[in-house]
Amino acid sequence: MGKKLAIFARIHKDLLIRAMRPPRGKIRFQSNRVWRTAQKEIGRIRKIYLAVIGDRKEIKYVANLIEVVFPKEDRKRGLELERDYPGDENKWKKAPKTYYLISNCKKLPKPIALEDLVKFSDKENLSPGYKYGYSIVYEHK
Repeated sequence: MGKKLAIFARIHKDLLIRAMRPPRGKIRFQSNRVWRTAQKEIGRIRKIYLAVIGDRKEIKYVANLIEVVFPKEDRKRGLELERDYPGDENKWKKAPKTYYLISNCKKLPKPIALEDLVKFSDKENLSPGYKYGYSIVYEHK
C-alpha cells in the first residue's frame, strides 16, 4: 500500500471558520481544478491539510478527507452533495470542477511549515511560496 498520502489545499478564512464550527460534521467544498490524482489515490489519502489563503508560511488546520467528486462526470453524486451539504457557491464565478467532502476540521496542536511537506509527484518539498491549487503530499509525522 505504501506511505499514507494527504492533500494540501488553501481555503478562504470564512469557509475554514465554518468548517470548524461544532459539531464539525461533513462539509462540502469545491475547487476550480480537477483533483484527478486525489480521486485515484483516495484509498491512501485520509487527511487534508488546510491553510488560509494569504497565509504563506504555515499550515494550521487539518481535516479528514471523505470523498472527491467531479460534478460534471458524476452528475448524480454531484447533485446529492449539493443538496445534502450546502457549500461555498458564493465564492466562485465558474462552475466547480471538483467537490471534496471533509469532516472533523480542527486546528493543529503545532503549525506545519509548508516546506516540511513532501510532494507525492516529485518527492520534493513543497515551496514555502506555494499559493493556490492543491498538492498531494505525504502525511506529516
